[in-house]
Amino acid sequence: MIFPADPIPAQIVYMVQFPQTDETYIAVRRHKKAAIVSDPYAQYRALRARLWDPELTAVEVVPLSQIVSHFSCLPLELDEAKYIVAISLSRTSESPL
Repeated sequence: MIFPADPIPAQIVYMVQFPQTDETYIAVRRHKKAAIVSDPYAQYRALRARLWDPELTAVEVVPLSQIVSHFSCLPLELDEAKYIVAISLSRTSESPL
């Protein structure tokens, strides 16, 4: 199983389980990358926080195995631009959001 070096925060839209195979899939909408030159949170790797665009991508269906962790987010406005600060809630991940 290969996970991205930097997990992408996403919102779960719905879950689907196929009874014939017991496979579970998740429909998600990922946050877009923030249009910034430098993320001020990137220098604090232990915090595992990153700035993201609050806008979400189209719905995509992924296997449950692609879910790495939960995250928390806080809306933020810098220079009249809107972002979210996403913080990984995983205690085992070394990859920041």
